[in-house]
Amino acid sequence: MDATIWVAIISVIASAVSALASILAPLIVESLKIKHQRKLWEQQFYDEHRADAIEYFLKATGAFVYSKNLNNREELGASAGEIYLYADPELWGDIDTLLDFCGGSLSNCNEAQKIYARLCKKLRDYSPRSKR
Repeated sequence: MDATIWVAIISVIASAVSALASILAPLIVESLKIKHQRKLWEQQFYDEHRADAIEYFLKATGAFVYSKNLNNREELGASAGEIYLYADPELWGDIDTLLDFCGGSLSNCNEAQKIYARLCKKLRDYSPRSKR
């Protein structure tokens, strides 16, 4: 085969590759944008749910610690399991102590209120709403 035929074949192949690249490049960029947006949405959803769970736990324990409101034991129980999913293990001791108090095994309200206040301050850093 002569050189002009090879040049023509290479030219056609290069044109095809160029056309294919110009079609695929925007699709790849859009796909990456969608993946990035989804990750942001998932992180935002996690942060919001985490804040809701922590606030729910604090509301339920606060009502009990400050008023010994026995009507909210169901709320307290519902929030107790989920708080461990979102709080760092270093806070579990305070959480356990509060739950022990709410369960009736501790009788010192003043100590429970101090632990509750300390826990509120520590858990504040977990909330995306506190950073606004």
